[in-house]
Amino acid sequence: MGTLLISLERLAIAAERIAAHLEVLTSVATSLARIADHLAPSPVVLVGSRYLADRLGCTTVWVAAMARRGEIPRHLAVPGTGSGKPWKFYREGIDAWLASR
Repeated sequence: MGTLLISLERLAIAAERIAAHLEVLTSVATSLARIADHLAPSPVVLVGSRYLADRLGCTTVWVAAMARRGEIPRHLAVPGTGSGKPWKFYREGIDAWLASR
């Protein structure tokens, strides 16, 4: 019985330490989420393939093919899009590119 009591006390101490770490991690996660929200472009700044397809009068498949071939300037595509993910573009750049065509 004495060994069980010692084990339970040790578990209680470990649980308190874990709880303290969880509070810190939760605080860090909240701060990181706020920073990410602040740094992320607002949705109006980014547009998808549908926006570009509507402006060009074509399909989103054709827009994706143009983007893969580099016919749409690469700096207008949001990094990390394409390659199996939906294409996203910077609206201001896309509008300027379309106006110059």
